[in-house]
Amino acid sequence: TYVEAARKLAERILKEGGASPRDCLRFAYRVTLAREPTEQEIRTLVRTLNRQREHYRTDRSAAEKLLSVAESPRDPAIAAAELAAWTGVASVLLNLDEFITRG
Repeated sequence: TYVEAARKLAERILKEGGASPRDCLRFAYRVTLAREPTEQEIRTLVRTLNRQREHYRTDRSAAEKLLSVAESPRDPAIAAAELAAWTGVASVLLNLDEFITRG
């Protein structure tokens, strides 16, 4: 369930977030935490995204394996490595104490 939630959030981030990773991260923060990210948070998550991209572009079977964990189908218009990388970023956001104990 958690992996699927992260994947669906990643799909939404990629579809609605904007053209750049920074824009997508700002969107993701507004959706999950109802605030703007700090510059340090953006830098940290851009590094995380880049590491995830490198991993899933190198190991495409790992991307497919991650994306197959779900009941709902994934959006085939989004490249598997990119969606898997953003799923990792979305998972980070969904696991923040600030998200879990919101309010």
